[in-house]
Amino acid sequence: MYPMLQVPSPDASAIAINAGFFGSLVLSLCTAIMSLQCRTWLDGYQAYRLGSCDRDSKDALLEACRIRQYRYRGLMKYKILDAAGSAGPMLIYTSFIFFFIGLVVFLLTLHVPIAIAIIALLGTFLVGYVLTSIIPSFTSEAPYKTPLSQSLGALYRAARKGQMPSRQLNELAEAADVRKQQSTLDTEILSWLAVHAKRTAIQETVKEYLVLKREPVV
Repeated sequence: MYPMLQVPSPDASAIAINAGFFGSLVLSLCTAIMSLQCRTWLDGYQAYRLGSCDRDSKDALLEACRIRQYRYRGLMKYKILDAAGSAGPMLIYTSFIFFFIGLVVFLLTLHVPIAIAIIALLGTFLVGYVLTSIIPSFTSEAPYKTPLSQSLGALYRAARKGQMPSRQLNELAEAADVRKQQSTLDTEILSWLAVHAKRTAIQETVKEYLVLKREPVV
């Protein structure tokens, strides 16, 4: 009836751009606030240090140890370390995805070749990220450990064993690999000590042991 007063609805690209950018902004702020919260929680655990008590008093040391253990048990019970190590990174990763969705849609509306170049760069990064997240699922020796890779590893090992997913499965797999390679690892440790130990007596003792085992010093 009054065409001049009608406000046209935004097109799909404008909605996607704003959703991506503002979604990224909100998630980034949530991550920052959560980081402050986690820092406050951990500061509460460290507030009563053993070094601050009277070391000459047996009762004071005992009380400090009890408080430390009590607070540590609380950290484990309420999964504070899991919240700090998993939720925060996942939020920032999601924020990253939202931002690049908004950026790519924005560039597509401006200049397609630039958008294609950005998509190619982003795709290369994502391929590397996915690969480094998947590799630790199959071998615990891979150092590419992130919250996502730990979760994928737990799912993979749980599926193989027919159990519920748990990060403890990753730790058990790593411990099993260490036991299998115990002899090799011991030799590598001793070889490193033979070369890098600061005390000559330690170097000589280790070298003598390696000679008896007929292992090369690396």
